[in-house]
Amino acid sequence: MGLFQRLTMTSFRTVVEAPDGMSKVNVYTYDGRPLKKVRVGEKFRVTLMVGEHKMKSVYTGTTANGNVAISYNGKPIGFLSTSKNANLLVSVRDRVGPLSLVAERTGTGKGGWPEIVVTFDRKWMLANK
Repeated sequence: MGLFQRLTMTSFRTVVEAPDGMSKVNVYTYDGRPLKKVRVGEKFRVTLMVGEHKMKSVYTGTTANGNVAISYNGKPIGFLSTSKNANLLVSVRDRVGPLSLVAERTGTGKGGWPEIVVTFDRKWMLANK
């Protein structure tokens, strides 16, 4: 079993497998306002914002701290569902330069927030063992 298969997400406890060696990981959305024109099923590009971030959910009022935020059009929207995945992406970025990742809006949460997944190449997981 590869490293990625051993990782679990803190609330969903599943990893959605994508075709052709790709895996999808959930994003915890704290501020979906920049995504208001993104429709369910639509794919878009996101980038990493590395550094200490504190985000307050516009939906629930809860706060979270993290070292890697996911941004859309330069605005932070949330965090990856595990710090291991965030650290992996920072490691890849440090080796190859800025990363632009494919994300997809998969639905709308009960509180109105956009449900987002980010696609990773599983080879990155194996290279980072």
